[in-house]
Amino acid sequence: MPENTPRALNFGAGPSPLPLSVLMKAQTSLLNYEGTGMSVMELSHRSKPFMQLMTHLKSTMRELLEIPNTHDILLMQGGGTGQFSAVALNLLAARAPRRQAYYAVTGSWSKKAAEEAKALGVEVVEAVNGAKELGGYTGIPPAGAWRLPENGGKAEEEVAYAYYCGNETIHGVEYSMPETLSNLNSFLPVSVPLVADLSSNILTRKIDWTRHAVVYAGAQKNIGISGVTVVVVRRDLLDTATPEHIPLVLDWRVCAQADSLYNTPPRRWGGLRGLDQRAAEKSSLLYRTMDESDGYYRCPVDPGARSRMNVVFRLANEDLETKFLEESVKTGFVQLKGHRSAGGIRASLYNAVELSAVEALAKFMREFQAGHPL
Repeated sequence: MPENTPRALNFGAGPSPLPLSVLMKAQTSLLNYEGTGMSVMELSHRSKPFMQLMTHLKSTMRELLEIPNTHDILLMQGGGTGQFSAVALNLLAARAPRRQAYYAVTGSWSKKAAEEAKALGVEVVEAVNGAKELGGYTGIPPAGAWRLPENGGKAEEEVAYAYYCGNETIHGVEYSMPETLSNLNSFLPVSVPLVADLSSNILTRKIDWTRHAVVYAGAQKNIGISGVTVVVVRRDLLDTATPEHIPLVLDWRVCAQADSLYNTPPRRWGGLRGLDQRAAEKSSLLYRTMDESDGYYRCPVDPGARSRMNVVFRLANEDLETKFLEESVKTGFVQLKGHRSAGGIRASLYNAVELSAVEALAKFMREFQAGHPL
């Protein structure tokens, strides 16, 4: 890219854009990190400067997410997908002899998580399946559609954990936090550990740590760059685990005991603050643009479950969508094409996406509609 080329307005679903200030600091640290005379990528992960960096990262995460001392913060590798396996293996060990787990399947990622758990021997029960209840992943099924445990009051004795994905990036479906806990608490006792995959909406709202036992998130959307997975685990689950058959790279207890430095971690990890109000402001602007387009832009997601992170929409036909994407690139927008399994358009509004970029996209949408009437 030529030096005078302006930065693209990146609406990719991940890796996400990064603030220019973070990129510039990373550029400096690439050659000489904090006066060490070495790149941050060259530092030994046992060295004092690097260990200070790790301590700072964890303390910052604890402050931003208001994580209590009842939970430990692990910095792991393998992405959110790696945690599909880690969740099953670690919680079956911690909650032995229980083998059953309840999965709320509301999109592609929760579906993949449930499939991986089954492959590892978990007795997966679908607490709810959006595709079956709604005819597609277009929302969160109402409380009445959620499946109650057949064992009634014995859930604590037989259920190892319950899982949900807070935001489905492909289908643009997101829970509201109160709704999530209401549905799950209606059929599972608080003593059953609740697991949340918040890879695409972490740092955008508060988390109820009194209810969540495990929260994990790949860093590449709302935290920093790809390569790091943040895993927050309630400490009593680490104390009771007996992980004889868990691969070392997935073993939460090994990672915790080594202070996330059992093996060489990825470098150049950065973070930024995420605010619920900012996320709502950006996404509301695009949804309002759609709602005021007289059906020109159509969002397939139920209004109550529309994602603040991944705004998906369709136009009248695929030819018009192709034209929309072609003209958007010429205007400076990139990565607006929907996921290959869903099609359409997808604008991902992670924390580093500026409001001005969203305003520019909304303006482009209005101008495109005016220039290409149905």
